[in-house]
Amino acid sequence: MIEDFAVLADLEHSLRGPIAQAYHRARDVAEGHLSEEEKLRQIRAIMGLCGRARQVLRNITILVRLHSNQPIEPKVTRLLPGDLVQCLKYAAEEALILTGRNRESTIRINPADYDPLDRLSVLADLDLLEQAFRSVIDNAT
Repeated sequence: MIEDFAVLADLEHSLRGPIAQAYHRARDVAEGHLSEEEKLRQIRAIMGLCGRARQVLRNITILVRLHSNQPIEPKVTRLLPGDLVQCLKYAAEEALILTGRNRESTIRINPADYDPLDRLSVLADLDLLEQAFRSVIDNAT
C-alpha cells in the first residue's frame, strides 16, 4: 500500500507541475499585456507543457495495463535519421522555451553526417522517444 501511495504521489507531482505552469502562462496571455512575440512564445510553452501532461497520462495508461495483465501495444513508427534529428531539435527547442532562459541556442546538424545512413531506419514509439530526449535535455539543463 505504501508503494502504491508513492507511485500516486509521484504521478500527482508529475501532473501538477505542467498543469499549473500551463494555467499561469495561459492567464498571462489572456490578460493581454504581452507582445505578440511573447504571446507566441507562451503558447508554444503551453503546448509543450500539455505534451508533458499527455505523456504522464500515457504512462498511467501503461501502468494500468500492466497492473491488469493486459498487453502493452507501443505505437511503433519507422523513423529515418532526419526524423530522429527533427525529434531531437524539437525537444531541445521546447526545453529552452520552458526554462524561460534568455540565451541563444544553436543546434547544428550537418546533413552529410547522416546522409550515409539514408537507408537506416529505426523502429520506435515516437512519443516515448520524444519523452526520452526531453528527459535527457531536462537533466542537462
